[in-house]
Amino acid sequence: MGRCAERRDRFDGVQFAHYTTEHGLPSNYVFQAIKDQHGNLWFGGHGGDGWLDSNGLTRFDGSHFVDFIEASNLPDIGIRDIVEEENGALWVSTNDGLFRCELYQCTRMDAIEALLRPDRLVLGVDRNDNVWIGGGNGGLVRYDGEKQVLIEGVLGVGRRGSIWAGFSAIHEDRDGILWFASYQGRLIRYDGTRFQ
Repeated sequence: MGRCAERRDRFDGVQFAHYTTEHGLPSNYVFQAIKDQHGNLWFGGHGGDGWLDSNGLTRFDGSHFVDFIEASNLPDIGIRDIVEEENGALWVSTNDGLFRCELYQCTRMDAIEALLRPDRLVLGVDRNDNVWIGGGNGGLVRYDGEKQVLIEGVLGVGRRGSIWAGFSAIHEDRDGILWFASYQGRLIRYDGTRFQ
């Protein structure tokens, strides 16, 4: 799904339906959207007085919007990225750090944040259920459910590089190849053994 829009549109095969705050979205600025394994749509938004301030995470079941911020302990801050683990847990990258959420209980991932610049993180999940976290400053972490591994040098910059020297997107293709996009305009392929 798309990254940034001022509203969310749905196409039913015949016509588009347009959703805004009038329909239950907490913000008209949707920055990220995913579909979970149960068919729910999750929208990460930005809003408030400043474009990147608040109005975080919303679930849409096809009929109703549910404000995840009100139902959980996730801070009401702008959402950067969202991914889902195989077990249904959500990873949420925010303007204020990284969180893992299960059953409306969110845990701040301090150990991973300590390795990367926490305000510009992008997320991906591979078919082995490893969560990949790319920093906006070039650091990359793979988390296997128990431990995090810092992988440096993928972009040729250290984890303390410029904010625009890092990762902008992570995606796994149908063949299990991971693709990492960078703010520098680079596209890096990982086949499970090496980056190229």
